[in-house]
Amino acid sequence: MAYHHGDLPAALLSAVGMIVNEEGIDSLTLRGAARRAGVSHGAPVHHFGDKRGLLTAFAKQAAVHLERCVLNALTPVALEDPAGRLVAIGLGYLEYSIIHPAHFLVANRDELLDTSDVALISARQRVVRLVNGVFGELVALGRLPASDREAAALAFWTLVIGLTAASDGLSTEVLAPGQRRSRAHTALELFAGRLTR
Repeated sequence: MAYHHGDLPAALLSAVGMIVNEEGIDSLTLRGAARRAGVSHGAPVHHFGDKRGLLTAFAKQAAVHLERCVLNALTPVALEDPAGRLVAIGLGYLEYSIIHPAHFLVANRDELLDTSDVALISARQRVVRLVNGVFGELVALGRLPASDREAAALAFWTLVIGLTAASDGLSTEVLAPGQRRSRAHTALELFAGRLTR
């Protein structure tokens, strides 16, 4: 990838994605990202400071991708259908993990990120607020006891994160994306249906 004037940070972040996808997070270095982007070795330091800064910027991109996937999944769902919205959010999260695997991997490695970065915190909270809004609505409608709200949200996130695994947990067989989407849809409908009935 050749560097074109004006998009050096984007080129470096793109290089991060390629390296993570091909070689893994632990293989990423500032020099390697610069080499892959076709820029000087000092460029990543100039724009991101260090490896943690580079990965934090990549994680901010991840939060944007996640929000876009979730909002796309929510588009056809009626506002008055909280169960449908939980299913859609879960499927949006799964879709994000499938189509943005490098971002998904980096965003889940807090030990490599500057988790005090205000922009990262804000970006991550946008999807969390969508989920919390659904659970708040269920409480307001009398369909979920307020005392169960936190446990229900924890169960939801545990299910959603578990669904991003490449296998079904029952065997070592790697599932194709279509299989993962289908099984996730069934699991989320079971969860949301039982929770909201």
